[in-house]
Amino acid sequence: MKSEILAPVGNNDMLVAAVRTGADAIYFGADRFNARRNADNFNVEGIKSVIEYAHLNNVKCYLTLNTIIKDAEIQVALKLVNEVAAYGIDAVIVQDLGLARL
Repeated sequence: MKSEILAPVGNNDMLVAAVRTGADAIYFGADRFNARRNADNFNVEGIKSVIEYAHLNNVKCYLTLNTIIKDAEIQVALKLVNEVAAYGIDAVIVQDLGLARL
C-alpha cells in the first residue's frame, strides 16, 4: 500500500506550500460547517480555485465538513456538497452521519 502525504490548507499560501513540497492530497474547510475556525478557509468560489490549482498539479482535494449539521442547515450543506462535487472535489470528509447518508 502506498502512503499518501495529506496536508491541511487554510489559505492560498498554505495551498501553494503544500503543492510545492510534494503533498499528494490536501484538505481544507469551507467558510461554514468547518471546525477549523482559526483558518482563513474558503468560500465556494475560493474552493473552485483551490481544486483547479491542486488538480493542475496532480494533488487530490478533500473538503472537510466536520461539524454537526442542524436540521435548518441541511439544505445549505447539501447545496455546498453539490457545488464542490461539480468542481471536481475528490472527497468530502464529514462528521455528521445524517449528512453522509444524504
